[in-house]
Amino acid sequence: MGLTGYASGTYIVQRMSAVRQAWPGVHVPDAAFRAYVRERLGDGDGEATESALDALFIACACSRGDAAAVKAFDATYMPDVARAIVKLRLSPADAADVVQSLREQLLVRKAGGAGGAPGISEYAGRGELGAWLRVSAVRAGLKKLRGRKPQVDADDALLAARSLGDDPELGYMKEVYRRAFREAFATALGALDAREKNLLHQHFVDGLNVDELGRLYGTHRATAARWVQKAREHLLDETKKDFARRAGISARECASVLRLVRSRIDVTLSKLLG
Repeated sequence: MGLTGYASGTYIVQRMSAVRQAWPGVHVPDAAFRAYVRERLGDGDGEATESALDALFIACACSRGDAAAVKAFDATYMPDVARAIVKLRLSPADAADVVQSLREQLLVRKAGGAGGAPGISEYAGRGELGAWLRVSAVRAGLKKLRGRKPQVDADDALLAARSLGDDPELGYMKEVYRRAFREAFATALGALDAREKNLLHQHFVDGLNVDELGRLYGTHRATAARWVQKAREHLLDETKKDFARRAGISARECASVLRLVRSRIDVTLSKLLG
């Protein structure tokens, strides 16, 4: 079903009975729901799954403050949100605080008009609502962690992967080349397209595995894995080219340096991207 069908309301009318059965007791006027979907899916090309339409319905109802919808949302989605946060190994008190704060952000209507709408209204029906919520949960949890743990200087994050005593060669490289590498990495990151940046951030910073990325983007896990790998390699290749120019070293020396970086990039990429 193309998005034009959604915009016209034809498909929504056809689906309303099933949608309401999926969320018994939740009330949204048909006209209001059609307008809500149209705002998010528009009239362009593409498709949305029936499950996404069901999720948009509960999101719409929650954003309108429907009590039955909020109760259903809490029962259906918040346990997964809590589990995603617990995996970050926060203290029980911090984890509970993140869950409560995120719930309020998602469900509580704020003063100030459209800009103060509940966070759930930002869900656009692209991918599973559960996956979208897990991304939000991980980001909130990581923000809490960053507030509790000593910070690693982002400029040195990759080159500080091991101490100078553990690896003299890496220590020398850190001292001589860290500024050139930092600038090259920033330039390379800017050369990525929006999807590549999002994939790397979601995988290395938000902690989504390829199964979760596949569900989020509506594709097979193997495809999601290829996307992540391709974005990772693109970032490394662009960094290598710019780093060699900035550091003023030969291609051979540059390759040696980047071999050290490559062996540790999965461990520290989250710091650089975060």
